[in-house]
Amino acid sequence: MFATVIIGNTSDTPVIFKAMQDSTGTFKAFPHIGMIRSKSFAVICYEFSPKAARAHAFSSQFIFNNSTANVQAV
Repeated sequence: MFATVIIGNTSDTPVIFKAMQDSTGTFKAFPHIGMIRSKSFAVICYEFSPKAARAHAFSSQFIFNNSTANVQAV
């Protein structure tokens, strides 16, 4: 199963992002790292590939501009 998320950059400067990956490999983000130009956006696709049939939950976190002070949860 796949789902998408849009990350927007409304500032006048580019922003670098990195999606923190799920340690179990159940949720994967593509691309997991990249740059968003000023006044633009990026589309992130999540792949859900469970190894077992059960309830799953995951809160994706993005780090912006390589700073842990700029962590946002999706």
